Amino acid sequence: MKLGKLFATLALAAPLVVATPAFADDAWKATASFTYSGQAAIKIVEPKGMKVLFTGSDGKPAEDTLPAVISVANQDAFIPVTFVAEDGSKHTEKFEVKRGQTTEVHVVYAPKGAAAAAPTAAPARKVIGHLVNASAVCPNSKGWNARLDFVGKVDGNTAASITVGADKKVDGEVRVGEYDVRVFTDDGKNNFSFYKSYAVTISKDNFRLAWGCDRANPKPVFLAQ
Repeated sequence: MKLGKLFATLALAAPLVVATPAFADDAWKATASFTYSGQAAIKIVEPKGMKVLFTGSDGKPAEDTLPAVISVANQDAFIPVTFVAEDGSKHTEKFEVKRGQTTEVHVVYAPKGAAAAAPTAAPARKVIGHLVNASAVCPNSKGWNARLDFVGKVDGNTAASITVGADKKVDGEVRVGEYDVRVFTDDGKNNFSFYKSYAVTISKDNFRLAWGCDRANPKPVFLAQ
């Protein structure tokens, strides 16, 4: 098997962006980000418990309590959403939606005279890249299925867990950040055991991670990043 074939460049999703809607009323603040999901939608995370009014996907008036996901047509558009605070205050804002992407919204409402709280920062955007399992190149081996767990260096949370079959490659989506990538190998019976951990920084689309062997490395290592 030639490793060159494993690193073939594939077409990737367009970069995601972060936007801040301009609220006309200073009492309302928001941040919004776009994440590829395959289907347009508006995901409003906060303020928890606040009521929102909108037009449902069936064209009829609808309401929900935050957090909520609003289904919309899978096309570029601007969708109006009305927020109803506990004190009866209402505010309507149009949010941009994009075909194939989820618009994630964080809103803060501070009544006049109250100290305004800063909106929660949008999470780091997700990027897409290629993961390659070249363990079949290892001497006297048919390769191993490998599971790659992306554990955040700061929070210790597992941001993604991606399994790549022996002599296979897959596309994977991970949030931008620094990780300890823990590699687990399969014994052939879907029982994975820890093999080794590697420090990895994910910063943009089209990242490439290859795990396996080559002429200089008869035992599995990370071959490329």
